[in-house]
Amino acid sequence: MQYQSSEFEKLLTIATEHAESYVHYSESQVEKGEHLLNNPKIGERAWSIPQTTGEFLYKLITQNGLQNGLELGTSIGYSTLWVISALTENNPDAKLVTIEKNETKSQIAQSYLFPTFIQNITFHTGRILDFLPNIHNSFDFVFMDADRGNYQEYWKYIFPLLNKKSIVIIDNASRVQKSVQEFQETLTNDPRIKTHLHGLDNGLLIITLAGSGYTDIQNLVNN
Repeated sequence: MQYQSSEFEKLLTIATEHAESYVHYSESQVEKGEHLLNNPKIGERAWSIPQTTGEFLYKLITQNGLQNGLELGTSIGYSTLWVISALTENNPDAKLVTIEKNETKSQIAQSYLFPTFIQNITFHTGRILDFLPNIHNSFDFVFMDADRGNYQEYWKYIFPLLNKKSIVIIDNASRVQKSVQEFQETLTNDPRIKTHLHGLDNGLLIITLAGSGYTDIQNLVNN
């Protein structure tokens, strides 16, 4: 789907409204009646990517002709919309596999994305490690925006799925969390891949295979 088309703008408006309005309260908060206070500061927000990151992902995917993707962390589908729109712009039959542990968020994403992309998106709801070991097809594009403490484990399954055309993007790469820094250090020291930290928004770590056709990852940012 072409960026800025009327259909895309309609879906983007819906996704934005869900991202801004979604608040989840834990069972203990509900028991205490805190969900009745209508205070989003004490509940869990959707944590969707900024629009500028979405635009960057769209441009990166379309300019490099990527046609199938894997997303860890669907949330309410905001990033999913940007990714699948770019993939289908390259190929109307493009496929995206996306995994979200929160059933409510996954259902929200499906509610407005399925009518347009029912043939293109496979939604999995549950723990990422319940599905990732059983995924064996290669992916041109991978977007990681989930529980960062488990990225080391996820990477064991993701790396074999990459091909010479693959681009991996890890969101929130500028976070100072120990788990984030340790994982990125592991990747930086791996001779099989090339990495580049793009400072956009919350930081995007861009990864390609060392033997890929991307001679300079910096060019992926500048193009």
